[in-house]
Amino acid sequence: MDRNADPSRRAVDTPCHPPRHHLILGGAASGKSALAERMTTALAAKCGARRVYVATAQVFDDEMAAKVRRHRIQRGEDWTTREVPLDVPEALNDLTAQDVLLLDCATLWITNLLLADRDVAAEEARLVAALKVAADQPSNATCINAASSNWSFGSALGGVMAGSYRGV
Repeated sequence: MDRNADPSRRAVDTPCHPPRHHLILGGAASGKSALAERMTTALAAKCGARRVYVATAQVFDDEMAAKVRRHRIQRGEDWTTREVPLDVPEALNDLTAQDVLLLDCATLWITNLLLADRDVAAEEARLVAALKVAADQPSNATCINAASSNWSFGSALGGVMAGSYRGV
C-alpha cells in the first residue's frame, strides 16, 4: 500500500516521526558509531521505543575483538543486540513498529558478503525490500540509522576486493 494513499498512514513531522532512514558516513574510527548511537538513543527516548543494534562485525583478530568490546561498553547493556554478519535483511524483517534500529556497519556487511562469495546485488535487493517493509510499519516510530565507512575519507585499499567495492 502506498503510504501517501491513506492519510492515516502518512508520516507526520513530530519528534517520533523523523525521516525514516539516516546514513552516517565517516572515515575509519571517526565516531560514526557513537553519533549513530546518540541519534538512536534520542529518538527511542522520545518515542518510548526499543533500541535494536544490528552488529555486522566479525572478529578475526585481537584488534577487532578489542573494538567490539569497546563498542559494547560504549552502548551499554540496555540495547537489544543482534550479531548478524551476513543476513541483515532478515534482521530487518524482525523489526516491530516500536523499534529504532542501528545497523553498524554497512561497509563491514558488504565485506562479509564479498568474503562469503555471496551475490551482493541480490543481498542489496533483499535489503531494499526489508527497508520498504520497515517503512510501512503502522507506527512511524520505526527508524533505521546506519553507519558506514566512506573510503574516500582515508581508506586506501587495492586489489580484487577494492575493485569489488567500486562495483557495489
